[in-house]
Amino acid sequence: MKKLVFNLSLLVVATLTLSGCFQKDTPSDSKKSSSGKTLEVLVAADREVFNGTTKDIIDSILKAPQDGLPQPEACFDVANVPVSSFRNTEMFRVHRNVILCDISIENPNKVYLHIDSYAEPQVVFDFAVRDRQSLDSLLRVYAPRMAEEFYKAEHRRIIKAFYGMKNPKLMNQIHDKFGFTLTFSDEFAIAK
Repeated sequence: MKKLVFNLSLLVVATLTLSGCFQKDTPSDSKKSSSGKTLEVLVAADREVFNGTTKDIIDSILKAPQDGLPQPEACFDVANVPVSSFRNTEMFRVHRNVILCDISIENPNKVYLHIDSYAEPQVVFDFAVRDRQSLDSLLRVYAPRMAEEFYKAEHRRIIKAFYGMKNPKLMNQIHDKFGFTLTFSDEFAIAK
């Protein structure tokens, strides 16, 4: 009998130990949710860098009018903070869309794309350049990619938000009636 109790105890301990190994991440282990308004891009650049031609280039990329609207409206809103504020303030580091303009003579003149580094969903384009001319040149080269990645991050955020409050009954009704699936939040209902 003692051997059976010992074996059962060993089995319970082993089960608990193994189940602990396969536990999913808790919210405290996961990344923070990104912040910022929808379709907003935070440009981390010092004032003397952000003004002039660099600002004009960024505005031409991000503030171009959206297609299909009856009146002109910019694709993105742009906010600017100094590089030191971005690096030293968590509120700025977890912004959803970031262009980091890091100018230093030691930099390699490269662009780094960071996906979900500080928060999720998040896209950070890190321009590690030696001078302002290199920054302006690389901004022009990466303009289409930046807009594409920022839009993808916005779509991921919206999908995640809607998925958490989806309305399966309505989704099934739409699928049965029309043959395709759309995700609707639980705030939607069929009116007719």
